[in-house]
Amino acid sequence: MPKLIEKLTKEQELQIPSYFDKWLNMPLKPMDKQIAFSAIERLYKLMGEEKPQIIVGQSPLQTALMVFVCSKLKEPLVNKKVELWSQLESQLRSQLESQLSKINKDWYLVTGWEPFCSWIDYSKMIGVKFDDDKFNLLTEFSKEISFIIPYKGICFVSEKPIEINWKNKLLHKDGGASVKWVDGYSMWNLNGVKVPEYLAVTPSGDLSLDWFNKQENADVRAEFIRKYCVERMKSLGRKIDSYEKYNNVWWTKSEYELLDMAPIFKTVKYAPFLGMRNLTTGTFHLEGVEPRCKTIKEAMAFRCGEEVEIAGIK
Repeated sequence: MPKLIEKLTKEQELQIPSYFDKWLNMPLKPMDKQIAFSAIERLYKLMGEEKPQIIVGQSPLQTALMVFVCSKLKEPLVNKKVELWSQLESQLRSQLESQLSKINKDWYLVTGWEPFCSWIDYSKMIGVKFDDDKFNLLTEFSKEISFIIPYKGICFVSEKPIEINWKNKLLHKDGGASVKWVDGYSMWNLNGVKVPEYLAVTPSGDLSLDWFNKQENADVRAEFIRKYCVERMKSLGRKIDSYEKYNNVWWTKSEYELLDMAPIFKTVKYAPFLGMRNLTTGTFHLEGVEPRCKTIKEAMAFRCGEEVEIAGIK
């Protein structure tokens, strides 16, 4: 039975960011096709499948288009998807969790292949025991493959991006694509949020409120407000309530305001937004609340839950 790891040394804690950065930048290294193809073939072998024909596209879009074309040329492809990946990740995750006891769970990252691999790579360094063959296969595969569509007998993979832009470890580029492939296919992100190209490339002074009104995604709307400039957006609304009316130290520090932003909408008569300053970043942002909210107290109750006592005020 492996020994439980209950506490990290100070030196081990200090190494956590370096492992995250190592894997965060992995997609920028060109694919080593020899290693990539070997990893794919070994994965197929573990599934009991024959060695597949491997076709490489310049981007995820081109790769997906090749799958579509091939599906029209012959019998429908039998999609194997990533059955083995799920099994392999699950087994390594089980080995990881069985040996980590009282470590801070906030460090457990599972949002993608690279973050997960950064965690198991780091965990192996501090002494967690893994099946070496599966560990090596998982990390080799993840280092070289950023996009894959696997089928029985044939596998489609994409080259890695040629450009990735980060801000505070979140995908971000104001004025251009956050991720770009050699054939021109791109992704647009602001502060980690996937947004339409228009919002990413349009200068803040040229952004259209008509475009904003057509957006249904709350995260996209929030990024529009951030880029449009909160103060500029606030100037279009009407102040309904302010922290200045209350004797509450936290509301004062956060500069809470309730604003009616109906003027920027064409179909509503009252659109309350709670404005506040983030005490960590210093940025001011707006958050929509229910139309029934007429005071900061009501907006805070809505935000935190109807039965919650807000800042000592009942």
